[in-house]
Amino acid sequence: MNIDFKKYFHEFLPLPSEDTSSIEEVINKCDFSFPQDYIDFLSEVGGGESPIGRNSYLIIWPSCDLLNNNADYASFSFATDYFLIGQDAADTAYAIKKSDGMIYEFGFLSNLNKRLLQT
Repeated sequence: MNIDFKKYFHEFLPLPSEDTSSIEEVINKCDFSFPQDYIDFLSEVGGGESPIGRNSYLIIWPSCDLLNNNADYASFSFATDYFLIGQDAADTAYAIKKSDGMIYEFGFLSNLNKRLLQT
């Protein structure tokens, strides 16, 4: 893991690292490319959670939960161009934007599809 990245994760409670085959299984079921840094991260720590900064919290889902969590949150109904990868301790989602591979945050109550249609 990048040494600069580690300074934000000093309290990170990692899950066991995931083998490449379980991560590849999820990737193969998706219709977009995952960022290599994200794949490397899951290979090293397998997800986990941690306070980030003074007032934030981050939960990164393990690959074995990604498909089910996206289905459970019905992300296809409010964010068709996004694939959820985690959340905070409240109402913020973290997701990979399928069209550009970047990671974004937004409220679970957001309707990104509607917002895009109105602009």
